[in-house]
Amino acid sequence: MGRNREELFEQAVSLAQQVLSGVLDPNNGCAQIGKINALLGWPTELSGLGAIAHEQSGHENFGITAEDCIPDILKECKNLVQAFSSKTSKGQS
Repeated sequence: MGRNREELFEQAVSLAQQVLSGVLDPNNGCAQIGKINALLGWPTELSGLGAIAHEQSGHENFGITAEDCIPDILKECKNLVQAFSSKTSKGQS
């Protein structure tokens, strides 16, 4: 993939915003952000969504379903958007 690190982070934040606005299904958005997380080498900023992306499928035998993950996905998306907004507003000051 020819995208640089900053562009991938921006894409992850955009996906999180789409999840929060209801444009993108939370589980689908989380899975997409999880892929970006892997491409970036598992940065701390995306670690929560990366972990949830892993947990939301294949763990039904432990009682974890995709639907159960939605509240945590929404929380992590909000955290990501807020953190990114904070960084960009500091950079513009």
